[in-house]
Amino acid sequence: MKITMARVAGHMVPPHRREEIANLAWVLRKHIGYSKRNFFPIVEFFEQILPILVPEFEQEILSNDQMGGKHGETFPQQSRIVLSEEVYDRAVAGEGRDRLTIAHECGHLLMLRGVNPSYCRTDDNHPIYCDSEWQADVFGGALLAPGRMLRGKDEETVSEEFGVSLAAAQAQLDHARKCRFAY
Repeated sequence: MKITMARVAGHMVPPHRREEIANLAWVLRKHIGYSKRNFFPIVEFFEQILPILVPEFEQEILSNDQMGGKHGETFPQQSRIVLSEEVYDRAVAGEGRDRLTIAHECGHLLMLRGVNPSYCRTDDNHPIYCDSEWQADVFGGALLAPGRMLRGKDEETVSEEFGVSLAAAQAQLDHARKCRFAY
């Protein structure tokens, strides 16, 4: 079954290819000692490791009402990530979609610190590789389920071993097949 995911356009940021972003996530995994482990402990990373990597990092968990329907929000220039309580609690419980939300927000923080995004959204038709949401999606997926670790696995196995949703597992497998370093 093919699962399609709607694309939400973000702000225009400096361009990055999928392979560049995946390599950044891989280097981060290696740096903190997770290059040989399938399951990436994103909540532990968010709470304990990110504050070491970004000393000025601030995190905040707000009620769903306070978030106004948002799952998470990142303020890269303030080194701050805000998550909804519901997303945080489900990520702690191991829900793949919510784990990916935290990885996505970490991607915004790590990739956009010091970058001034363009807020000129005349038609939202900037190239995908210059889109902040696309870049954070690629980073989050590559951090949780790196393409180079997926060889020979099906989407159910990837979902279970890497702690991601079936949709994310399928997307990562599709991307891995297209990248030269994987498959």
